[in-house]
Amino acid sequence: MSISPKRLEEIKNIPDSEIDTSDIPELDDHFWENAKMVKPITKKAIYIRLDRQALK
Repeated sequence: MSISPKRLEEIKNIPDSEIDTSDIPELDDHFWENAKMVKPITKKAIYIRLDRQALK
């Protein structure tokens, strides 16, 4: 799904008071009892030296 830059700007300018969140349930204690911490998978930077002949 992609959003046009124009639509994204329109969305950014909607005040919080105008956003209808009535269909989003509250997160109660039951939710937090079962919640698990998930760490994001990050990429690790590495460094490698190659001879110029290996790049040809």
